[in-house]
Amino acid sequence: MNDKYRTGGFTLVELLVVVAIISVLVSILVPVVGNSLQDARRVVCATNIKEIGRAMNAYTRANNDSYPTVRSKTNPQVRWITLLGPYIGGSVVDPNIESLPSNGNMIISNGFRCPNIAASKYQLPPGKNRGDYARTGSYGYNWMTFGPFAPQATGLRRYGPVVRSQIAKPAQTILVGDSFGDNAMTGQPHAYTLDPPVALQGRWGDSGSGLQCPADPRHGSKFNVVFADGNVRSLTMTEAGYDSEDPTAVGGTGDPSLWNGFYDSSITLFTD
Repeated sequence: MNDKYRTGGFTLVELLVVVAIISVLVSILVPVVGNSLQDARRVVCATNIKEIGRAMNAYTRANNDSYPTVRSKTNPQVRWITLLGPYIGGSVVDPNIESLPSNGNMIISNGFRCPNIAASKYQLPPGKNRGDYARTGSYGYNWMTFGPFAPQATGLRRYGPVVRSQIAKPAQTILVGDSFGDNAMTGQPHAYTLDPPVALQGRWGDSGSGLQCPADPRHGSKFNVVFADGNVRSLTMTEAGYDSEDPTAVGGTGDPSLWNGFYDSSITLFTD
């Protein structure tokens, strides 16, 4: 067609070319934007975990250099997240009751919420969202060093809380990190705890129950963790000593060197 007869609109061919160019640009930009959002969430999570490490340090200074317990053994079953509340701007709605989906005692501080929790393989049914409550939350406390419970009448236990001076290598001892919860996914996750690569006697990760509560590599292939010296790192599961990169497939074997803070063999971890 002669140019003098054109009306100024697009021809079908030109329109198809424009659509094709836009499609190519979208295919290029969408992964880039997605990766940027993933990186941003990872950074926010790392900042949360760093602040948790600082709150732990403040707690120990105010409590005779002792770390908080993972969970009290008697009612109310207060978890470490609740104990850190005064040092990090609050924790849950009511610190005097157990923070569970069943009683609605939600986490109120975004510092205890990982913005990438939806990327976890472990999700709860609608209405009981993962990450909203201490027991099913975002972050777990290293059970191998800072659990088990305070002294009790029977069973395996630790005598008294862990004291900072007992941690032989703070820069090599995991404190808190992104947690997965029960890796068998049989119920609500015990996500406030973080089990090491090896099975622990008297724990969900023992050979009797077959359950383990490992870290959660929900930031791509890595999870965030703060060490006892306050240093924050992103690790793959195998870098942390696990025998699988998939939290649902980890076994009871692995390398616990980043999890056992008691390098002094004279310190008794458990007693009957």
